[in-house]
Amino acid sequence: MNLVANAAKYNRSGTLVRLSCRSLNDMVQVLVEDDGEGIDPSDIPRLFTPFDRLGQQTRAKVEGTGLGLALSKRLVESMHGEIGFDAREKGACFWFTLPAAKAIKEDENPCQPD
Repeated sequence: MNLVANAAKYNRSGTLVRLSCRSLNDMVQVLVEDDGEGIDPSDIPRLFTPFDRLGQQTRAKVEGTGLGLALSKRLVESMHGEIGFDAREKGACFWFTLPAAKAIKEDENPCQPD
């Protein structure tokens, strides 16, 4: 949710926020893309740093604490996943990858212990 909220909140000059997912072997990848200003290349190494409000000196003030991406990173990694960012010619693409859930057989009850 944080990635989608950030894409909408910081995409002042664009018109698109796209949420998609795809299967990658035994993983699922979720992508959040926008067509806004993007992220200054010098800020990319600091994206997941707690309390680091990137670009605030050149943007209109936007509410937030600077914790969203750092917390998202910790949450994804605690679920054995990975989170990242890909720069685009226009806009940005944040993504996270998590292990795919195992399929549940029709006669199984997922709420009962094995």
